[in-house]
Amino acid sequence: MAGWPSAVQRHELGSFPGHAGPEDVKRFFELAPDDLRWALSHRGDARLGTGALLCSLRWLGFVPDALAELPQPALLALCEQLEADPTISSCTARGRRPAATTRGGPGSCRVPRVRSRAAGAV
Repeated sequence: MAGWPSAVQRHELGSFPGHAGPEDVKRFFELAPDDLRWALSHRGDARLGTGALLCSLRWLGFVPDALAELPQPALLALCEQLEADPTISSCTARGRRPAATTRGGPGSCRVPRVRSRAAGAV
């Protein structure tokens, strides 16, 4: 079947559902004490992004590319636990950043080369 799933279906399958019910928020977006400590070990808005990544993986089994599309009830639950401001969150900022690639194009992640010392140099 050529063209299955369609582009729209692929987008829907790789995105957040349009709604997170109270049961979903309670089950998947309440951070356990160890998870909360780990998220809080990050700086600033990265705390919210870290919590969103962890909970999204738990909820969906993957992390959608558009983390900024996290349903509002889930975002607010995480913000409350992490004492974060949802209006300036890393979740919304992440959606505007170019994705890193491994192909070496613009925005790619490259490891800097380490210069080797010449023989006999100290």
